[in-house]
Amino acid sequence: MPTALTDAQVAETVGTFDRRAALYAQRYAAHPPYLATFDVLLDHMGPDHLRVLDLACGPGSLGLHLLRRRPGLALTGADLSPEMLRQAAAACPEARWLQLDLRDTGAIEGVFDVVACAFGLPYLDAAGADGLLEACARLLRPGGLLYLSSIGCAPELRAQHNSLGDRAWRCGHPPERLRPALLTRGFALLWTDDLPQGDELEHFFIARREG
Repeated sequence: MPTALTDAQVAETVGTFDRRAALYAQRYAAHPPYLATFDVLLDHMGPDHLRVLDLACGPGSLGLHLLRRRPGLALTGADLSPEMLRQAAAACPEARWLQLDLRDTGAIEGVFDVVACAFGLPYLDAAGADGLLEACARLLRPGGLLYLSSIGCAPELRAQHNSLGDRAWRCGHPPERLRPALLTRGFALLWTDDLPQGDELEHFFIARREG
């Protein structure tokens, strides 16, 4: 199986999300188990956690949920799918929305109090995931919070087919790899959880960047 994600595979995955953006939002935007993990993040946020970066934001579910409970947050969302961004911007025009490949997260300027990446990791290969974690460590101020979620799929890069015939390329990043990767980049783990989703197990992490 291939181990390095190609630009063609990224484009195919983005095309799938563009075509199914409305369906994705309908199914997951208010998915109670995911909203519960967003609430855990909110519970860890102090009054000085105001600048939020939502990577692989999709239709904006995570950022919008934070804003409902914490009005006044400065939200920046980023995704590579134009249709996902269109939906996010329509739901929250006051936020800043960027079209961005997760592999280019290091190009984002500024410092944030919270960086979130909900289910972006499965669409990166191992090198891309390492680059994302490095970028998150740089973008977060000391004491800033990182929210990550991932899918316990196979660690080899492979195509996933949906019932409509679309294809997306995914790669698993198991907790036993993510935990030390976070610790070596100066993060302290605050909370982890696992959630069964169909025949897969989803993994959730909240970590604090140490000073």
